[in-house]
Amino acid sequence: MLRRVSQSLNFFRTFQFSRSWFEQNRPVLVRLAVFLVLIVSLFYMVPRVVVGDHRIPTLFVLGIFAAAGLVVLLRYPTLALLAIVPATIAIPYGLGTGTETVLPASVLLVFVALGLWVLDMLVVKREFHLMRHRLVIAALLMVGSSLLSFAMGQVPWFYYQHAPITAQLGGTMLYILAAATFLVVAHCVTRRVLIWSVAALIVLGGVYVFLRPISERDYWLTWPVLRFYANGSTGSLFWVWLFCITLAQLVYNRKMHLLLQIGIGAVLVAFLYNAFIMGRDWTSGWLPPMIGGAVILFLASKKFRIPLVLAAILILVINFDQIRSVVMVGDNEYSLMTRLDAWAILFKIIAASPILGVGPANYYFLTPLFPIRGYAVQFNSHNNYIDLLAQTGIVGLGIFIWLLAEVILLGMRMRDEAAEGFDRAFVYGVIGGTVGTLAAGMLGDWVIPFVYNVGYAGFRASLLGWFFMGGLLGLYRLNRAQSAAQAA
Repeated sequence: MLRRVSQSLNFFRTFQFSRSWFEQNRPVLVRLAVFLVLIVSLFYMVPRVVVGDHRIPTLFVLGIFAAAGLVVLLRYPTLALLAIVPATIAIPYGLGTGTETVLPASVLLVFVALGLWVLDMLVVKREFHLMRHRLVIAALLMVGSSLLSFAMGQVPWFYYQHAPITAQLGGTMLYILAAATFLVVAHCVTRRVLIWSVAALIVLGGVYVFLRPISERDYWLTWPVLRFYANGSTGSLFWVWLFCITLAQLVYNRKMHLLLQIGIGAVLVAFLYNAFIMGRDWTSGWLPPMIGGAVILFLASKKFRIPLVLAAILILVINFDQIRSVVMVGDNEYSLMTRLDAWAILFKIIAASPILGVGPANYYFLTPLFPIRGYAVQFNSHNNYIDLLAQTGIVGLGIFIWLLAEVILLGMRMRDEAAEGFDRAFVYGVIGGTVGTLAAGMLGDWVIPFVYNVGYAGFRASLLGWFFMGGLLGLYRLNRAQSAAQAA
């Protein structure tokens, strides 16, 4: 007996994971994972059946699908990345958390991709390796600053109640999810995944912008398709990245077939119809994309940049009243005035903890201390920069701006080095998309949603930005690896 125990201990002391061992034992590991998922699902199902509820629990069904998906993803891990953009736009389902928050399918795919990446580093390669780049440092610091702000959020600011701990954790997780999406895409994406993700954005976005005008007249005709575009999936950043990525491919990708160019042009025309005819009163839907698109077109015309800028300034001055009426259409003017009042109050809250903020979600519960227009109510800022300043302080806001500025700078360095065709168009699309994202942040909490406003539902659209910005760093990694291989 002692001899067997000694042999077992020696086995565990000498056992080492290796890539070859993992590949040889992959079928056994997959079966084990499937078995564990089924066992957990059964433990959930049996008590339900015993007490008389004979319906098949949702978790059991999801467990079966999760087991099947796990088998596929362990064999083809890049499929998790490939599925993120389609899931973000056109999969309305998610996982309930026991609260009012539902985790969208795209968020779950980010967790899966992150887990597979970490598993590959720690178990297969046995080496935890991150790219040496300022963008990686900025993303990690964004995670760190959000955690520090969460800790600061436990201080009883103004001796008033905090947000519930679940809301604080949920708000913190939004920062972590944004950084995680960026990092996992940057380290794991392939050129093929980037191409298919851009295609998914253009195709699924094109279907939406074509069917949306029809739905205004014949809702039931388009409902079977549009019902898959979940609440939050078509937020401001959906329009920003659809327009900028599509425009850049049309302008810079000269290797596209003529039919593809015509199709992409049709998507842009449908986009403009949605923006300026149907959604003129929703400034967040058309102004940020136009700003990003203007940057793309400005960079495309080296000889005409100065005349274009002068012409734009002249048009702005001559038609100021008309342009103001477009921007201030509907209740936008009243909305702007109330937002200015709200920001003045929020700066009083920010003054209590300007360095690290009052913690994620907390300022929402402090606003009643400062009545707005005579009403002591809870409200949010409708501005990402004020949100960041209130929740994570000067440190968090500074890191956020640094990260997005570094994305633009990386794109500017890569635009002449990237190969002609898809790569170069993608670089320009990300530059324009990032500028549009910065503009969208001024009009609402679109980039990192506030948990008490659009929240996790709105993160569906936000995730597109973090995916494609991470894709730019991923393309940089691929190009650098290709150059190193050619030099060798």
